Amino acid sequence: MINKIGSNHRLDYHQISLHEDFRTSSQMLVDIRQETVERMRVDSNLEEPERTRIAGRAEELIQSLEEIALEAAESIHLMSTPEGEVDALQSTDYLQQELVRTGILIRLKEWKSRHDLHAKHISRESGGKVDTGSSEKSVYEIIVRNLREDLSGLSEESECFRALLIIKEIQNRRGVMSLTFLATPVSSIRNLTATVVSSAIFFGVTTGVTLGVASTGIQYASNGIDKWTMSQKLSVPEKNALDTIYAYEKKDRGMLILLMAKAGVSGNIEDLLSARASA
Repeated sequence: MINKIGSNHRLDYHQISLHEDFRTSSQMLVDIRQETVERMRVDSNLEEPERTRIAGRAEELIQSLEEIALEAAESIHLMSTPEGEVDALQSTDYLQQELVRTGILIRLKEWKSRHDLHAKHISRESGGKVDTGSSEKSVYEIIVRNLREDLSGLSEESECFRALLIIKEIQNRRGVMSLTFLATPVSSIRNLTATVVSSAIFFGVTTGVTLGVASTGIQYASNGIDKWTMSQKLSVPEKNALDTIYAYEKKDRGMLILLMAKAGVSGNIEDLLSARASA
């Protein structure tokens, strides 16, 4: 282990490699941004004032991706586990790491949507004669690929145990969200306004669908949205963890059974594999 990203954070070599990859992507985007803006501002296939607007928008988009790449680099210690023994008491930390990674992936997905719209606009304005941002799109794909790979430098067994602890933590959180609904007085449901009823917020759990309820119509809507948002965020770490467990089950089913018991995961292997199929 060696120091990186300040004296308070120690990264293993796998984490350091990822940190450098994300920083390299950010620097590549700096160069792409400068070249793109210079090229667009003199491109004869675009007319003013649209040429200046398109160049400005391209600059904003590429700079935004630079910032996301840099955030990923500086957050590597927040979204991965350094090599060593996985601790069953740190399941909350492991899930939080995956939620940080999910948050960055969500930002990247939103960036791609904005970039795609801008690319269509460029193509329309130039008659398809101007590059629509293929360079930054390539770097975007590299960043996403790196984020979706295993960020932690753990052994296969430790990686599987970490995934099981994440599943256990998700089971606990979804159980709490379900209990919140069950503990709500029936009178609270009667207070829902027609507007809230017509736009009721549902959020999915592994075994069904639960409706979140608060003490008033407005509180109900807000609470329901919060629960739905959290459930959506949990679904990504859940899928990643289940994929890891599925891959390990093919190699050592017996050890997986022992690790499940050690992690305290509810259900059996078949339950997990079934959950993966529906995730």
